[in-house]
Amino acid sequence: MNKPELTPEVILVDGNGILHDRKAGLATFVGVRTGIPTIGVGKTIYCTDGLSVDLVERGVATKLAEFVKYCKGLNCADASFGISDEHGTRTCVICNVGIDAGNVSDTDENEESYKERMNDNVRLCSNYCDGFVVPLKGKSGDILAAALVGHGGKIAGRGKKKQVGTKNAVYISVGHDVSLQQAVSLCTALSLARIPEPVRQADLIGRDIIKRKMKT
Repeated sequence: MNKPELTPEVILVDGNGILHDRKAGLATFVGVRTGIPTIGVGKTIYCTDGLSVDLVERGVATKLAEFVKYCKGLNCADASFGISDEHGTRTCVICNVGIDAGNVSDTDENEESYKERMNDNVRLCSNYCDGFVVPLKGKSGDILAAALVGHGGKIAGRGKKKQVGTKNAVYISVGHDVSLQQAVSLCTALSLARIPEPVRQADLIGRDIIKRKMKT
């Protein structure tokens, strides 16, 4: 029996959209087959078109540091002025100049240094917005995805304390019939923790089913 009232307006897929060797990952497949807008949510970076783990992680850390420095310079007296949308709701910020795999500069910064800097800047970022977004451009010149950090932090973690925001990025890519800006805005709004809630809950339910099956 068809129940159009139960048809989702958008589907978040645990996988990638155009961030893929064929520019069509699992999220794109699901969207085309169902005709429903889809968003790819990757927990790790899919290395393609010149994008690598090291390039993306270092690039995100650098862009976040630049953003925090800029915001502190705007209002040194009040570091909690916040960035909001037209409704007064705190929102994510999209970096104007993202990471470009076709224009890579060398750095002498070691891994411990930029990861420590990342922790501090995520904490500071939470004073200004609910998430920081860095577009990822491949060597082809196409923007394939966006790294989202500083989001979530709305529920207690393993230490039973609410986090400020996550320093570990998720990678948002267009699946089908949605823009990248729409995708990152939705994922930010739906993130109580690092992973947007629809994907996180699906993962938890799946793990619970597996555990119960193993006991029988």
